Amino acid sequence: MVQTYSVPPKHGQFPHSPNASSQAFSIARRFGKLPPIHGFETFCSRRAALDIQTLVAPLQAPLFIDEDIVKAQLRYLPLLALAIAACSPPPAGNDGGDGATDSTPADTRTDSRTDTGTTTDTGVDPDTGVVTDSGVDPDTGVVTDSGVDPDTGVVTDSGIDSGVVVDSGIDTGVDTGVDTGVDTGVDTGVDTGVDSGVPMCPAMTGTLTLPMGMVTGTLPMTPNAINNVSCTTNTFQTGEHVYALNVATRTGVVLSTANAATTTDTSLVIRRTCNDIGTEIACDDDGANDGTKSYVRAVLEPGMYSVIVDGFRTAGPYQLDVSSFTPAANATCASATALTAAMATMGTTANGGSTNSPCRTSTGTINGGQVYYSFAIPANSRVNFAVTATGMQNVRAYLTDSCTATTCAGSNTTSTMGTAVNLGASNSTAAPRTVILAISSTSLTTAGDFSITPTVTALAANAACAAPTALTAGAAAVNGNTDTGGSPVSSCTADATELFYTATIPANSRGTFTLTHTGTQSARVRVLDNCAPASCPTSTTSSTTGVAIPVDNTTASARTVILAVASNSTSTASTFGIAHTSNTMFAANAACSAPIVVAPGASAMIDTMAAAGTRPIVCNTADGDVLYYSVTIPARSSIPVTLTRGGTQDARMRVLDSCTATSCAANVATTSATGVTASIDNTTAAARTVLIAVGSTSTSTPATATLAVGTATPIVTYTESMTPAMCDDLTMASPAAVVLGATGDDATTARLALPFNVSFFGAVSNEFSASTNGFAQIWAMGSTGTPSSTFTNAVIPSTAAPNNLLAVFWDDLEVTASANIRTATFGGMPNRRFVIEWNNVLNRNATGSTMRFQAKLFEGTNVVEYHYCALSDAASPVLTGNSATIGIENAAGSNGTQHSNNTAMSITLANAIRYTPM
Repeated sequence: MVQTYSVPPKHGQFPHSPNASSQAFSIARRFGKLPPIHGFETFCSRRAALDIQTLVAPLQAPLFIDEDIVKAQLRYLPLLALAIAACSPPPAGNDGGDGATDSTPADTRTDSRTDTGTTTDTGVDPDTGVVTDSGVDPDTGVVTDSGVDPDTGVVTDSGIDSGVVVDSGIDTGVDTGVDTGVDTGVDTGVDTGVDSGVPMCPAMTGTLTLPMGMVTGTLPMTPNAINNVSCTTNTFQTGEHVYALNVATRTGVVLSTANAATTTDTSLVIRRTCNDIGTEIACDDDGANDGTKSYVRAVLEPGMYSVIVDGFRTAGPYQLDVSSFTPAANATCASATALTAAMATMGTTANGGSTNSPCRTSTGTINGGQVYYSFAIPANSRVNFAVTATGMQNVRAYLTDSCTATTCAGSNTTSTMGTAVNLGASNSTAAPRTVILAISSTSLTTAGDFSITPTVTALAANAACAAPTALTAGAAAVNGNTDTGGSPVSSCTADATELFYTATIPANSRGTFTLTHTGTQSARVRVLDNCAPASCPTSTTSSTTGVAIPVDNTTASARTVILAVASNSTSTASTFGIAHTSNTMFAANAACSAPIVVAPGASAMIDTMAAAGTRPIVCNTADGDVLYYSVTIPARSSIPVTLTRGGTQDARMRVLDSCTATSCAANVATTSATGVTASIDNTTAAARTVLIAVGSTSTSTPATATLAVGTATPIVTYTESMTPAMCDDLTMASPAAVVLGATGDDATTARLALPFNVSFFGAVSNEFSASTNGFAQIWAMGSTGTPSSTFTNAVIPSTAAPNNLLAVFWDDLEVTASANIRTATFGGMPNRRFVIEWNNVLNRNATGSTMRFQAKLFEGTNVVEYHYCALSDAASPVLTGNSATIGIENAAGSNGTQHSNNTAMSITLANAIRYTPM
């Protein structure tokens, strides 16, 4: 028989540290060694003033007569004592959840867990159920029990609050009971403790001492595991030195390697945790104005910091100078001083903080101490800050939207003491807008004194893009002042302020606008299709006489545009007038997609007035707008197109293969009343249609012109084939060979008569010329032109000279004293052949090498052949074409057949190249 007992209820304090108590209680309860008191909280609430004697008393009662039961009661006595101890508050001075060795304030940690109900004990001892503490501070409230009993209740804290509790107890008993109790308690405490230990960091080198100090070191070449610095894109390749810096009160610090003892390229970093770039407070690379040494100025709140000295590529010695100052109240952006409209505020950068503005990172040269001001711009208003240097040291002002902005709304630097510079910002919304003004000295060592006076003005009604002023075609100009403008559209942040206007352009029309500035400061206008353009459109700058801004609408629907007008200066406002002067209907062929067709043999009169359309995107894009025409050339035909101007203004003609062409097939402009002609060839077996864009060569003066399209003529092309080489012996010619007068380097003959007429690319030709550089030219009857002697070979075909070309071996050759160019005629009518020979010529690209080769023209068939007779080195890359062009080309340079260009082994002594006309 077992006699039960009860303990009279006591009103006790709920345990301060429930984790250990709950653990002990749980152990005792699982092993069946507690009285039937339900719930840990109930137990602890009743244990006040409860001592071991009280618990033992029932054991001494005569009702406990069973010996086995008595032994069992004695066995759980130590666990009852442990449970009582666990209900006790922690010793004074301890961390509320982590033991007695952490010096930080007591944790008031929150355990938000709710026991969902029944916990089943496996009955196996030792108990393996482990509850894991994450080790993260604030402590999650989870305690790890090793499951070993007895539990010693020892908690180990290393000084760095890891949140981990170590239980080393050993439990030798076996528990077969099942816990059916439900724990509904919720821990609502909050862990606000802050560890004061130095963050874990590799390679901790030493400690910096304030208010002043200096340390020296030599950076090693072996890199550490610290993350790279944020203020440069360079990869720092040396090891880092890391110093602990303990700041007791809010303090300004200056760190610098700008001294003679520093001979390596350094960067400086301040972080809360040295190997966590996300905790970076300040960073500088080469900001001490010499390209290798660094300077950091920052305001630090109380706490532990890591100062990192890093090196770029080359290790070496450095000296780190440390000093401190008492920061001004507005030395950080978060503590900016509020400014009042129309009131002058005096200030100094002497005790300023960060060396960089909130919208600018260190990129080399940096400023001195910086102080911050804020101003709330009223709704629909603009503020202008007049910043004046009141001492000899200049200051720089930065304007930004917030402390976290990455771009500046504007900046300006004073130049003379007493002379103000201006910065402004607009608020075109219905609520106040707060901006930040940062003032820094332009010197790292000398503070700047200054004054700031904010002036507020009301914005114009059209200061917002959403409320533009409407412009009417033909109406008088509307006047504006950019000083009353609002914020620019998001893609045009370089503009200080903008005023907005709107206009509607009818279908297939051009709207023309005129912008004139009425003061000394010019304005600029951007044409927008909406208030949120993806990119900032190109602007047009005003003049005192007015500048025209054409806006095209080539669609079949009306187009509404927005014109944003801003000053051409970010600091000086502009007064201006803007007018919608006219809408003009486009000509039918103003669009490339709707050209006027001009048939061969016809002509068109052209008036490139305002009815012209947008010029092509290629070939002289600075010219005026154009009208479009199309011409179709039959297969294997050529058509001449002539452009003649009608007045004094020159016109231009561009030939395009399509509206999206990236190059021009022809591009000529008039220079007199004579006109210019472009031959458009079609060497294919299908018809070819081209576009001809005609416009003025001036963007402001229109031109009149006539476009005349000639009749199509068949075009001759040459096919290439190979034939066995059969060089003629010119010493056996009858009549004897004629030696031409071209000698030396880069020389040519005059135009000389052929012994018979040949058809060359379809043109009857009766003259030739020969150059020392391995080519001949065939001249048509009545043609004009001068023989070429250029040594720089090029691809075929090409409109560049030389044209009407027989490129037998076009290279840099020389006719020396032992060489010549000679000609001879073989055979009788009507089967004669005319031979031009380059005899023993020197190739200047291969020292001492010589060549002999021939061009042959055949009477009647108009076939052309190239024969290669002798090479001083038949395996030489140079002598076989490595730097030569070989082929045939017409007079316009528009048609030709190329055998090779700069290709070694293009010729052999065994084979000749034959060109047969088709």
